[in-house]
Amino acid sequence: MALSLLVTAFAAGLSAQTTPTPLLDTNAPPSSSVQPNIRATLASADEALASGLTSLAASFYTEAATLATDDPQLYERTQIGLASCMLVKNEFRRALDILTPLVDSPAKLVRLTIAQVGENELLAAASTLNKITPIELSPADLPWYHIARGLIALADNKITTAQGAFDQAITESAGESRELQQQHIRMLDYLARLKLGNPSDSLVAELRQATSSHQGDILGAQYARELAIALSQRGDDAGALNELRKLPPLPPDERDACTLLMGIILKPETPAGRTELLKVVKNKAKPDLQNIALQCLALSVERASPADLSTISETIYDELTKQITLSPDPRTLDTINLIRAKIAFEAKSYDKAELAASDLLEKSPQSKLRSDALRILSAAAWQKKSYRRAADYLNQLKSLISGPLQARISLVAADCLYLAAKDSPSNYAAAATAYAVAQPLLATPAERGNTLFLRVECELKTNNLAGAEKAIAESQLTPAVDHDSLLRCEWLIIVWLRTHGKVEEGLARVEKIMHNNPHLSEGFRISFLWQKALLSLDSRNYDAASEIAQEIATIAKYLPPTAPARLRDKIPTLLSKAALLKARAVLSAGETTNAKSDFKLLREQYPDEEATAASYIVEGRYQASQGRNGEAQKTFRSAYERYKNSALSEYAANGLFESAQQSALLARAGGEQNEYGKQAIQDFQTFTKDFPRNALVTQARLNQADLFRSLNQFSDALQVYDELIRNLPDSPDRWRAELSRADCLFANATSAAEANGNSSVTARNSRVKLAIDTYSRLYSLPDKPLDMKAEAGYKWGRSIAELKPDQETGRTEANIRLESEKVFWSVYNQLLQDPKTAEALGYNGRYWVVRSLFDLAKQYEKEGRSQEARNAYKLILDNNRAYHLKPERSLPGQNWAHYRFSQLGSPAIPPAIAPADTSS
Repeated sequence: MALSLLVTAFAAGLSAQTTPTPLLDTNAPPSSSVQPNIRATLASADEALASGLTSLAASFYTEAATLATDDPQLYERTQIGLASCMLVKNEFRRALDILTPLVDSPAKLVRLTIAQVGENELLAAASTLNKITPIELSPADLPWYHIARGLIALADNKITTAQGAFDQAITESAGESRELQQQHIRMLDYLARLKLGNPSDSLVAELRQATSSHQGDILGAQYARELAIALSQRGDDAGALNELRKLPPLPPDERDACTLLMGIILKPETPAGRTELLKVVKNKAKPDLQNIALQCLALSVERASPADLSTISETIYDELTKQITLSPDPRTLDTINLIRAKIAFEAKSYDKAELAASDLLEKSPQSKLRSDALRILSAAAWQKKSYRRAADYLNQLKSLISGPLQARISLVAADCLYLAAKDSPSNYAAAATAYAVAQPLLATPAERGNTLFLRVECELKTNNLAGAEKAIAESQLTPAVDHDSLLRCEWLIIVWLRTHGKVEEGLARVEKIMHNNPHLSEGFRISFLWQKALLSLDSRNYDAASEIAQEIATIAKYLPPTAPARLRDKIPTLLSKAALLKARAVLSAGETTNAKSDFKLLREQYPDEEATAASYIVEGRYQASQGRNGEAQKTFRSAYERYKNSALSEYAANGLFESAQQSALLARAGGEQNEYGKQAIQDFQTFTKDFPRNALVTQARLNQADLFRSLNQFSDALQVYDELIRNLPDSPDRWRAELSRADCLFANATSAAEANGNSSVTARNSRVKLAIDTYSRLYSLPDKPLDMKAEAGYKWGRSIAELKPDQETGRTEANIRLESEKVFWSVYNQLLQDPKTAEALGYNGRYWVVRSLFDLAKQYEKEGRSQEARNAYKLILDNNRAYHLKPERSLPGQNWAHYRFSQLGSPAIPPAIAPADTSS
């Protein structure tokens, strides 16, 4: 018990260390998203531990450890943090197990000393403490050192020495949580005396005599407490409790001191202990006693079993809430609110934790505990993945502190914005600004460079090339960044230029970088050469790309012994990727024979490399692009057969999917019944079964159903569509499945009519009506993708036009025509007339709008209404004239519309083309 709360006071002392700049040792630097993830995770762990949220902190440190496996220094930091959490939980043996394998460092040794005291390994603890040179300790670790001294002194019955050590810990404690740290140190001093020390028989006898002699007065109560402490130190908790329970009624202050002692001896994690501790709070005891009781109540929640956690948390939370309404001493109100927030958070009741922490901020804007409330609010926002709000709270926290910790908080706030941008890309701009603010505050060129890299990435995420270049230019001034980070930023810009089709600019930038840096390390040289080769491919300079691939292979093959081990370990990977790059260049140049030889050599030399698996996909797609679908099908199939049971099964999945796609194309070209159709259907089925988590599973099932439909196997197609619709209630793919199902109903109706003749117009129309109803419903549904809405609208109108006049229903050719014309007009009118809707319409949507206008015009032509047909075509021409400066917004079919418009002659007065209602 004595040691259980000490870590909480000093958790903020786990100062952030630099996340090292990753070496560019392959064709690309490690994913930059790892950096804000690990940094934000570690900072969240530190802040959670600083606010006493040790379970959450332990979870964060464990998560960070998995991200830091390649960095011994960073990994050690996660382990020291995790050990600190174990100390809070009184899991001293677990803390020892975590700390022992680590390299001796001041931070480790201080915590190791405390863990050894907790395990009663006092000689080992004293020996460990002697290894520590106080001058080597960081300011954040100095209070830990003096607490360790105090604990060892208490264990040796050196009360005066212990008190001096605890006083020194208070003096050394600093930072924005000074008040809370001092409370914790005083509490630790109080609690430690219950378990440390070895009172002699004579001391116990003297205390019994003094208690008896002063029975009934205040001095007797004080002696009784000392006797209870001595008995507890000797392991006689029952005797200690008996001495306290037999005391006569006491004045409030003495009563509360005894009640607190009883609660601690009974242990906060027990119902009896919590009952006594709550009495101290309810009695409005002195603030120092209340603070100790409140912290112990928080500890009881922390130590609760998972089964009891929620109940215990809610009970204490509700009891403390009642005390707020009873207007406690203002000096303890803030602590009550903070403890409410902590215990609610520990039980994962994040909304209640936010409410309590917000109460503290609102009711005590000048509170010394304000920083801890902000930590809890930022942690709650993080847990709810509200990274933008977490950043807001961290920025408020930053305003309360100064020094290196302020720089760290500023950087983590920027990281939170970076993570928030994954869901809302608009946050990338805010993250770039935040990184720009944090960058000059950081201590070393490497730290500033790492931040610059993320800043440039955020600028490029918003396509702000000028902002990225400005960031690099500013960073070459004081305070400067490291040169490697500047190179990494240049690499990012070159990648951006290539992916945005700015090939010539990208090539010029690569040339400039390599010219200005003739002594690039092997890793950087390979990285820039790789981009130069890809840019050469994009510019169709295949000879250059092939030569560069060979140069990369030569560098990789003859890496010097001084090259980093991580780079040397990747030699087979680099050689295989270079071989694939060369084969791509040769293939793109049309040298299929040489490319085939290159692919064969690659597969023989490096059969298990990722590049080799990818080579089947590259070759197959090239064959498909040349119309050699049979060859492509076999190549894709080879990828599946070769890698389906390997670590590269994702390439097997791609191979099987694309093989099935090629079989489906061959099936449609070969008629209804052929082996390719059966093969495609079986492959799609196998894909779904063997790769159930693959992102293409739904597409595979849709393709399978579409193939059934194209082969007139309508019942099988409908079965698959119905399954998809049933299993995808909230997925965008449900809309596509429903639309395809309507296509299937329509195709079934028209093909059945062709097979059976026109013996029953009513029966035919009834089948078509099933498709009409589905298209109509899908077109009318709100909040659906506009492109698919346009497709449903066109197909609705087209299916109406397929109806036949029917005497039984009174349906005439005129009202069929009018009904379809109204739908075709509605598609144009609803989707292209409104500027906002038209702006949101994609290419596919514009295609279906044009199809609607074409079908409308064709019907007008059939009716001899050439002027109205002409006006329908003119709508396309007018639209494209209006968007001549925005070709991406133009409508397809421009040439055909212009041709038909010209063929139909010129009007005197252009009439409206919206179909008139002539049904009356």
